[in-house]
Amino acid sequence: MIKSIAKGKNFERLIAKRLTKLTKTNWKRVPMSGAFSTVNRSKDKRFFGDVFTETKLFSDIVVECKKTKAPITIFELLNPKARLFEWINQTKRESKGQKWILIFSWNHSKIFYITPFKSVVQRLNLKNSIIIDKNYFGLLK
Repeated sequence: MIKSIAKGKNFERLIAKRLTKLTKTNWKRVPMSGAFSTVNRSKDKRFFGDVFTETKLFSDIVVECKKTKAPITIFELLNPKARLFEWINQTKRESKGQKWILIFSWNHSKIFYITPFKSVVQRLNLKNSIIIDKNYFGLLK
């Protein structure tokens, strides 16, 4: 359990670094991850996800991160009962009506993202997205 918690925190730090590089603004890991807003009953949108920035341009974007052991298969991209869609539904709920992006990876894989918002893709400077069932999907480089 401790190993998986550390893996999740390390992944969130990595995503904060990648978003900092892509957007040229400083991103940070949310303290206590996404639980911060729940535990503290915070209504501060910055803390709805796993990483955040103080920069106003991105203040309406909730970033959720998931790192898993087992690979996500092509079939899971199309199966609404797969764990990827469970993560998407969780992200939608926890973003509380804000724009969101789910960033995910598994052991020894590249990092992927999915969001239904074209404006999120544009503002985060994400390139080469493909559209799958009205969602923008791609590699986070």
